[in-house]
Parts: sequence; C-alpha cells; structure tokens
Amino acid sequence: MPANKNDAPTGKTVAANIARHRKDRRLSYAELSRKLTELGRPIPTLGLRKIESDERRVDVDELLALSVALDAPPADLLLPHDVDKDAKVEASGFPEGIGMAELRHWVMFSTYTGLPFALEAAARDHDERHPGFKAALEQALGSVDERIARAVDAAFEARAKGHGKAGFTFEGDPNGDD
Repeated sequence: MPANKNDAPTGKTVAANIARHRKDRRLSYAELSRKLTELGRPIPTLGLRKIESDERRVDVDELLALSVALDAPPADLLLPHDVDKDAKVEASGFPEGIGMAELRHWVMFSTYTGLPFALEAAARDHDERHPGFKAALEQALGSVDERIARAVDAAFEARAKGHGKAGFTFEGDPNGDD
C-alpha cells in the first residue's frame, strides 16, 4: 500500500467531509482548486479527486486551507458527520474506538483534564510549584466547561440537521447571575 494512501479512520472522515462540504457549496473541483491557490495552498483538481476517493492524504496545512476555502471549521472536517453523540466511532489514536460526544469534546477541548488546551498547559506548569492548583482550577471552571460542551453539542446537532452555521450560545448568565 502506498504511504500516501489514506487508510486511517480520521483521514477517511476528513475526505468524506471535504466531499460533503464541496458538494453542499456546489463547488467543482476546479473552483475549489482555484480558491486554494488564492489562499496560497494549491491543490490541483486531480489531487482533490484523489483526496475524496481516499487515494491521497491531507496534511495539516491543507486541512486548514480546505477549512477556509470550504467555509467550514476544522472540527467539521475532522469529526464524523451525522453520527449520534452516543455512538462509538473510529478515530486515529483511539484503537478501541471512542464515543462521538467524547471525540467531539476532545477535538474542541481537552477531555483529560476538562480544561481548554492552553489553560491545561499553564495549570500543569503552575501545579508543579503550587500543588492542587490544577484541581482547584478544574473545579472552578467545571461548570463553564460543561456549558461549553453542551453548546458545542447543540451546534453540531443543529448543523447535522441542516440548520446551517449554528452559533454557540450559553444557557443563562456565564457568571451564574441568571
């Protein structure tokens, strides 16, 4: 099997989502190729066809350029489409599979600590000097993180039902002053 052949589950998901977004926007391969060239990350039409047919992988730079060209957030390209949030899905790095809601949250945040990635790194560094800091920060941010996760789930579900670009909203006041 050639090294550039797309045989990984997340790569296959990305390929399917690129095809879906391109077709939803009624873009030809030539039109998408032109957009990518204008963005400084050209992919010829044959390359786009090969991506969509799992014959070519997408690198990280191409993923971001395709995201911009297709007007789709990178998470929309990385995550399986039309999958129930309670379903178990295949994803690279999770050989036993992973729940869709957990994968969605992991792509958007960090399920391992419940903190966004930047805060996780800062908390880990600070925790070395002040033990317990990370746990206190996780507890303080827990309710906000849960609300963000609910908003992300709702937005993805709305998009899956064809409601276009669903926004992220929170129930109640983020300060708890409902």
